[in-house]
Order: sequence, then structure tokens, then C-alpha cells
Amino acid sequence: MLYFKNQASLMFKNTSEGRAAYPYGIMSRGYLVDAEAELDITKFVTSWLTCASLIVVLQIALQVFIGFFRTIELLGAPYAFVFLYYFIVMRRKTGSLTPCSVQQTSRDILTAQAQTYSKARIIFLLIAGVLMTAASLFVFVDTLNKPNSNTVVGAAGVLFFGFGLVQFVRIARAARW
Repeated sequence: MLYFKNQASLMFKNTSEGRAAYPYGIMSRGYLVDAEAELDITKFVTSWLTCASLIVVLQIALQVFIGFFRTIELLGAPYAFVFLYYFIVMRRKTGSLTPCSVQQTSRDILTAQAQTYSKARIIFLLIAGVLMTAASLFVFVDTLNKPNSNTVVGAAGVLFFGFGLVQFVRIARAARW
């Protein structure tokens, strides 16, 4: 839960106008929040991230038994519901808040992650990123002779974990130990 709470804290930033929340990241404006609204949003996002992560874990477990495409068919509706739920609840939580004119940048998020994550966590993320990218690449290459749903999983894994690895490297560089 601490990890998800730390992730939720990344959506907040101190600005010249006050403390601001950016519920949709760099894609939208922020909202000025007081301590109570910040706590309320943080609690919601923490629980939402937990729920969304459980669905991802369920997907990984299920696709071993019934395949990637069947799993996506089964979990498509829950995924859609979870994301729609986030937007509806967040719209309600920010509806009465004052919009902020200061944008959040990807650099702000990267810097906040570097400050939030411990050195051990960043090293773990780097190692895990390398291992998961390599494992996905192995699955992709291994199934090229006889393509099946695992070929798609391997390719998607290379893209997903490769992107994550790039982000982890950027976080490690921003940490400046």
C-alpha cells in the first residue's frame, strides 16, 4: 500500500498559487487543493491503484490457463469499468475545486519520483526492468517460429517493460546520489 500511496502523491505539486492536484497528469490542468481535499484524493487514488493492480495480476494469472486474447475478452469490461470509475469519481472530487494555471510537466513527475523512491527501490526497478524486458524478448523470439498468443504477449511485454526500463533509467539519473 505504501507504494500506491507514493504513486498517488506524485499527482500533487507545490505551485505559486498553492498546492495543486493533477488527477489526469500532464494531459490536463491542475486544481488547487487544501489538506482535506489532498487527503481525500490520495486515499481514493491509493485504493483505485490497488484495485487496478489486482485486475492486472488476475489477467497475468488467467492468461497462463486460457490465453491472452480470451483473458482480454473476460477482463475488458472490468478494465473499462475501473477506468470509467476513476474519471467519474475524480470529476466529482475536483468539480468544486479552483482550477490552477500552472501545468505539471513530465519532468516534475520524474523529479518527484526520484525524490520519493529510495535508492534500493530504484535499483530494484532497474534490475526488474532489465529482467522483465529480457524475459519478454525471449518469449517473443522463442514463439516466432510458431506464432501464437504468446508472441503477442512477448511483443507487448518488450514494449511495456522496455518503456518502463527507460523511465527507471531516467529516474535513476534524476536521483543524483
